[in-house]
Amino acid sequence: MSDNVSKIDHQSLERPLPEKAGKRLLLTVIGILAVLLTGMEIKARQDNYPIHYPFSSDMWVGQWHRLDDLPEDQTVFVGASRVRHGFVVNEWEKQTKIRPLNLAWPGSPAGPVLTALAAREDFKGTVICGLTSYVAFANDGPPWMSWIGQNIRQSKVQRWSLAFHMSHAAQHFIRPRVKFINDAAYSPISNMFDGFPIADRPGMQAPLIFRFISTIDADLQDRYLDSFEQDAELQEAMCQVGLSLLSRMLYFGKCDMEQRITEYKKAVDRIEGRGGKVVFVHLPSDGRLKKLVDEHFPREQYFDRVVNATGCLGVHYLDYPELRNIKPVEESHLSKADGILFTQKLIEILRREGVIE
Repeated sequence: MSDNVSKIDHQSLERPLPEKAGKRLLLTVIGILAVLLTGMEIKARQDNYPIHYPFSSDMWVGQWHRLDDLPEDQTVFVGASRVRHGFVVNEWEKQTKIRPLNLAWPGSPAGPVLTALAAREDFKGTVICGLTSYVAFANDGPPWMSWIGQNIRQSKVQRWSLAFHMSHAAQHFIRPRVKFINDAAYSPISNMFDGFPIADRPGMQAPLIFRFISTIDADLQDRYLDSFEQDAELQEAMCQVGLSLLSRMLYFGKCDMEQRITEYKKAVDRIEGRGGKVVFVHLPSDGRLKKLVDEHFPREQYFDRVVNATGCLGVHYLDYPELRNIKPVEESHLSKADGILFTQKLIEILRREGVIE
């Protein structure tokens, strides 16, 4: 009897399915999708955002693999997100006739990439290394500190991955042609986060949610949107995110400086031993963020120690009148215009110092 009951209960849960899908239903679904996608594409073309590539490890891995086909004396940018705003690839090429390779990655220290470059026996180029103190000299606790190490490991695996090469090629083919493929601008979930009507509780840290305020191009160049550069309220909101990020970094503590200096010196010695060059650059910061960073990461104990221990040229923005007055948009990252200006002035300094021609 129990078997009969079980059989009846099971059958009662079955959903009747059509024996075959009707062509009319299939064409209706295809038609609705076509209308929706066409509408999204019209909207995206009206918005006219610059081409935006995803923030994914595949983008960094693709850049790293480009080194295989570039000259031995290739110029390379490494560092965190300030580098992606402050070292402008197109402007560098315009001024020097050399197109640099950008390997900077947000929230990540420069050390692992510098070490990976040192391990490439055929690399004899110039490394422009941006050091953001509270990232470069932080402990390895925060999850984003490991992102760049994951990218480097993925580069070894994905070199032989057909899926990676097909998806990477598809990204570069489709995104310049189909405007609505912009997850940062048109993701419903992302837009719900940005427009959530309930304010954060007083005294709570700002959540690490980054709105669509900038674009990423194929060279991993970050550029703020014009709308963000003109929106003081949104800039303040991102200042709060930056301060929240710093407080999280401080919670996990600082790195072992002796170990970090040894890491940098070993990488620099290997690169310079093959005829390459390394320059350390401290990009501008401002306001509350600068005050806190100066308090917890004084340059004499961090930036200057790395420069002195490695014997490399160190360009700290406060030491140069032409850089000192360039102010970030939201206390941390440069605007599009100031990124170009900073790049121009940095090139002038490096020419005076004999680093580049």
